[in-house]
Amino acid sequence: IYRFMVPGAFIGTYLAMIAWILGMKEIEGSLVRAAVLNQSNVILLPFLGAYFLKETLSARKLIAAAIAFTGATIIVMSR
Repeated sequence: IYRFMVPGAFIGTYLAMIAWILGMKEIEGSLVRAAVLNQSNVILLPFLGAYFLKETLSARKLIAAAIAFTGATIIVMSR
């Protein structure tokens, strides 16, 4: 199992870091917008957890995701 786990963890970590650095470099506008978009994966995590891991999707998680989405939208759309 370690034969697949260690290379997968290593490659996944560095591919994610490369994607993050490219996102910070290539997004036009300010670094604030790039940072918000790079951290917006937190909005998707409750839904992915509910779908793949069969976790409960409570009203509290839905409200938190909606607030996070609204905040990210406000930052990205503002000038």
